[in-house]
Amino acid sequence: MSRLNPTIVTLAMISGVYGCNSAEFSQQRGPKNKGTIEQVSCKVMPSVVIPGEAVSVAISGASNYKGRFEQTVALEGAVISQQIISRQEGGYRPADGQPNQFTFNKQGNYQVELREIDYNAGVSASCSFKVFKECPEGTERVGANVAFILDNSGSHGKTDCVGSKKTSKADGTVAYSCSEETNREKAVKYAVDILAKVGESGGKASSFISMASFPNSAISGYQIGKSGWTEAASSALSEDLLVTRKPYGMTPYGEGLEATERLFDLTPDLEKAKIAIFVTDGLPTDKDPIFAMEKAQALKANGVRVISVLVSPNDNDELISNHKSFINNIGGEDNPWYSIDYTSSDDYFDYLLGNGDNLKGVLDNMSDQVIYVKEAKQLKDTFESIISEQAISCE
Repeated sequence: MSRLNPTIVTLAMISGVYGCNSAEFSQQRGPKNKGTIEQVSCKVMPSVVIPGEAVSVAISGASNYKGRFEQTVALEGAVISQQIISRQEGGYRPADGQPNQFTFNKQGNYQVELREIDYNAGVSASCSFKVFKECPEGTERVGANVAFILDNSGSHGKTDCVGSKKTSKADGTVAYSCSEETNREKAVKYAVDILAKVGESGGKASSFISMASFPNSAISGYQIGKSGWTEAASSALSEDLLVTRKPYGMTPYGEGLEATERLFDLTPDLEKAKIAIFVTDGLPTDKDPIFAMEKAQALKANGVRVISVLVSPNDNDELISNHKSFINNIGGEDNPWYSIDYTSSDDYFDYLLGNGDNLKGVLDNMSDQVIYVKEAKQLKDTFESIISEQAISCE
């Protein structure tokens, strides 16, 4: 099994950098044209690339603007390329007529800025792309087995559900339906696209993906995606992810961990890292926290690294306080701590949430790392970081 060794490196940019005549940038501007100038826009294709892969900049709009643009490319705020571009046959191009294209090796976020330079018309635009996962010379990118374990409890009807519609079932429980993609959907697809992109570089770079969600339609339980394990591809989990548009039920961490255990019992590539990205918007509602901890230990024994992402606008103390109130308001035998395994609610909460001294709660016990984010829309960037730092390695 490959071991993860996140490495931060800096490589020199080996592509050609477009040059320009400095006199062009300092030339006197003419008067502003009369009338309204249509705004310009730019788009980079593809928006995520691996080192050495070409990125094309497509410029559209400004059909009634006849001047030139200064195009600047910056990496993390530092300008690395400037050139003059103008409208030519086939669109806006550099003066030499070559395609408006770049190839870089250095990992990071690149910003493309367009600013017109001839008429003071105020026409400008920006777009961006990302170069992902450079490796030191003499090493290669290595993929991973990545499972996305998604909490789909009813609370997502309020936190991650566009066009949320609420319905009450005969047993009094509440279900929701969403009219569009959830942020969990978008984030998983984005992460899979990155894994697929890295895999295109060949060698050991390919990754395998799978997903599961919890609970199932019985409030507790879990369901494993029908796709099972599959090689990373942009559409691989699309059908399975539709479940996130129907949030329902509680938040049984133990069930999610059991689904994770089942998936990794069938790890497709034993030579690559095993990563579970466990996503939830709330603390566990397990009736038996000890069961969840046992599942977590089984995963660790199998070499699975669990990265938990907790989405909540509240700080940890407030989150715990609200969660205790929620569980204490559950009546009768439905109350999780009703089990004879726990002598009181305090005893139950010590196992479920930890007591701040020598006993960790389920979340800390099960996780190799816990990442806190305020909103579900932050999941895309969070997943990208996990893939870069935890899943894809250089060997």
